[in-house]
Amino acid sequence: MAFDRVAPTLVDAVVSGVRDLDAAGVGIDRAVDDDPLVTLEVIAARIGRPVEVVRGWAGLPAPVRDHPRRPVYHWPDVSAWLDRHRSPVPPAGGGAAALEAVTLALRLRALAPRLERMPPIRSLLYP
Repeated sequence: MAFDRVAPTLVDAVVSGVRDLDAAGVGIDRAVDDDPLVTLEVIAARIGRPVEVVRGWAGLPAPVRDHPRRPVYHWPDVSAWLDRHRSPVPPAGGGAAALEAVTLALRLRALAPRLERMPPIRSLLYP
């Protein structure tokens, strides 16, 4: 399941998405990073440029799946190319750590009903 939303931080966006999925009765057990396969539209959105500008760039890495209307690119290759030839792609701001923390929280939430005493475990989070 994938979703996009506007939020102050990645953690806020992911937690908001988890809560919405919970409310819809859809349980998830992990939070993962974006798909590394992207279209020109996704590249443009990630770097804040119009898709027409991105489409016009010469030297962009070759698509991993060529399609006349929607070629698909490998984001790590595109990001590295941007760092070298255009403007550096801003780091995700601790994205991997944030997603790992949300995943650990979801795993702990799933285990909680089978645990005899949760408060001592919860106290480990806030010593």
